[in-house]
Amino acid sequence: MSYGEFFYSTRRLSGWLAARGIGAGDVVAYSGGNGIEALQYFVAAGLRGAAVFPVNPAFLPAEAAALLRGSRARLLLLTASQRARLAGETLPDDTEMYCFHP
Repeated sequence: MSYGEFFYSTRRLSGWLAARGIGAGDVVAYSGGNGIEALQYFVAAGLRGAAVFPVNPAFLPAEAAALLRGSRARLLLLTASQRARLAGETLPDDTEMYCFHP
């Protein structure tokens, strides 16, 4: 991926976050791998003035849920398999979940 492609896709992600109402002072939780997508989500959130709250995908579901409840995250970006792992846990009602991988 070139710098131009990175910038373009990151700006698109920033617009996607804006469409979901994410802005300055908001928290976006991320539970995924350490690849280019993670960097794009982190930069996109920063462009919106939002903070990123990383959640280690290796945490037990109860641990991850407890962290998320205390994070005040408005949006949680995670994989479908991680969403399934958290299915029985109590998460904040106002946290939107979005799966970025099948």
